[in-house]
This record gives sequence, C-alpha cells and structure tokens, in this order.
Amino acid sequence: SFEALVQRHEALRTTFREQSGAPTQVIHDVSARHFAIIDLRTLSTGLRSAELERVLTNEAQGPFDLARGPLLRTTLVRLAEREHVLVLVMHHIVSDGWSMGILMREMAELYSAFVDARVPALPELPVQYADYAVWQRGWLQGSTLESQLDYWKHQLAGAPRALELLTDRPRPAVQTFRGATCAVSWPLQLWEGVQSLAQREGATPYMVLLAA
Repeated sequence: SFEALVQRHEALRTTFREQSGAPTQVIHDVSARHFAIIDLRTLSTGLRSAELERVLTNEAQGPFDLARGPLLRTTLVRLAEREHVLVLVMHHIVSDGWSMGILMREMAELYSAFVDARVPALPELPVQYADYAVWQRGWLQGSTLESQLDYWKHQLAGAPRALELLTDRPRPAVQTFRGATCAVSWPLQLWEGVQSLAQREGATPYMVLLAA
C-alpha cells in the first residue's frame, strides 16, 4: 500500500541537488529505503514501551539529506500480533498540512483495496506536482509577478529589515547561527490566553509571542 502511494506521487520520491548553482529536483523509482520494520514483540511490556519511545524519538529527530533522501521515512513498529505503530516522518519540502489529508485518505483506500484483493478506487492523477510548478513559474511573470510583488511591498512597507531580538549584546556583523534551545512549560490558562488574543487580533500565536 505504501509503495503504491509513493509510486503514485512523484513528490514523495523526489530529492534535490544543486546544479549550476540552482536547486534541481530528481525523481527516483520507489526504493525499499522508504520503509522499515522493527519487531518488538519479543520484549517485555515495560521494555517494549521504552523501546517504542526511543524509536519514535530517533525517527522524529533524524536529519534529512535533501540530495540523497529519502525525504519521507516510514517505520512500522510491531508491538503485538494485532498491535502496530506506523511512524511517518516527512520533510516539509515535499509535503504540507494539506498533503497529509490526501496521504491518509489514499493510504486508507490502498490498504483496503489490497486487503480485499480489488483495484483501488483512486483516479489517475492528471498532473504531478512538478507539472504544476512548471505552470506556476510560467504564469508568475510579467504583470502578474509585478502585481504580487507590489502587494507585498505595500504590506511590508516600514517593516524592519532584521529582527533585533538580542537584548544583552549587539547583533554581530556576520551571523554564526550558533545557539541553543530552552524548554519552557506554560500553564494551560496562559497558553489559552495567547490563543484567544491571537484570534481576536487576526494573528497567529507565533506573531503574538514575537510581539511580546
């Protein structure tokens, strides 16, 4: 089912390499590297839960190589004879929130079709995403492009060129991108307040926190 899904959508088997200074997409055949199976059925219940958490963490935090791929990783974790966890990790360059809805619907249909030994009820795709990208690039030029650029120039007029968020030292002339993370747990009431303020102001929680 999963291999059929990847075969159906070129974006799920695409990598990106640099060619003449520009990123270029490379569409591959379906590869076994997309799918892995981990069997934890022989472990005790406690060890099984701990190992599952380790697998989930490793999969979620594993880096992507845009040039080598795959940019979609799927791991099936077997916990018991009738209990499995499917781990799906995708790079945002080949998917988005809208894509996930399509992926889940088509995966469910493909799985049901293979189980019932029937042909999947999925229509042929008239275009692939690369076709759409070519069309969009051809469309977004001339007066259409100028109109889009003028809109954003107007919307962003007066905005700072850089966000001077460092308050304890000046921003260096050359960014090093060295940094760290700081985990903070918020009370639920505070988080709900941020969400409520964002909704009233037509903004996102990120925008509210950045302004704060």
